[in-house]
Amino acid sequence: MKGRQVIKIKETLNLDDLEIIFKNHWKESSFTRGKVGAYGEYIRLPATDKFRVLVYPKKKALVLITYYEEGKQLDYIAETSSNMFFGPLLKKIFVKKEDSMEHDRTTNAESYLIHYTNALRDILIKQNLAL
Repeated sequence: MKGRQVIKIKETLNLDDLEIIFKNHWKESSFTRGKVGAYGEYIRLPATDKFRVLVYPKKKALVLITYYEEGKQLDYIAETSSNMFFGPLLKKIFVKKEDSMEHDRTTNAESYLIHYTNALRDILIKQNLAL
């Protein structure tokens, strides 16, 4: 899976409209509103300990994506370390971490993405907003 789903809707919504839909039909403690440079403003939903699902409006569509939220300090240390022992050791640890993260994204986070997409599509159909 790609880590991205699109729900086509009848009219373009802004984030305030989307937030109202979430407040009326979603458990409020399970979503937050935020902003990321590449995606602009979004609604953030929990997925795994490292990944979230972001929902943001586009022209006549809602886009849901998986998003990695933790920093990559270990990668920076491993790549820039001049220490002959710790640099390669940290790199090995990080590669193993990356493998498990990729597995987490492609299995667990993707499951949440599909679940949220289906739930949101059902809500939008009931509101007569989805195509």
